[in-house]
Amino acid sequence: MTEELLARYLSEPDAAGLFTRLARVTLRVEAFQRRCLEGLDLNFGDFALLRVLILAEPDHQLLPSELGELLLRSSGGITQMVDRLEARGLLRRSRDPSDGRRVVVGLTPEGRRLGELASDRYREGRAALLEQVDPDEAEVLDRSITRLLALLDTDAARAVASPGNAT
Repeated sequence: MTEELLARYLSEPDAAGLFTRLARVTLRVEAFQRRCLEGLDLNFGDFALLRVLILAEPDHQLLPSELGELLLRSSGGITQMVDRLEARGLLRRSRDPSDGRRVVVGLTPEGRRLGELASDRYREGRAALLEQVDPDEAEVLDRSITRLLALLDTDAARAVASPGNAT
């Protein structure tokens, strides 16, 4: 009965089915990410923060508000992440050289090393998973997901602008 019910649950038509499948994809992606980072004592959010700082250019530091915007985290959520990673010696806070009233966040050498190791593991895991997908199919999926993300970003911005109208 469980397999039959799962098949019916995942095959619902229209928006109900789409969002059911998206929710299940989200859970599967989260489990995949945990497996890729296993043994590194990093959750995916922490890894994403390290990765953003690596991508920000060598020696470039970001404001916590910039990190929050990029990672879709509240100021309190970013503060918790930065506190946790700073306590592990992976990040450092310092005064913004252009405005001493502000604090910026940057990687320590250990943070860069761990971020690069995690990036390598995640890249290898993605490559192994996606080698089962035809490159043209992967491109179609990527375009569709990018379009859906844009729709969700627009919806989120609209909800922030008009909190009483969010559904």
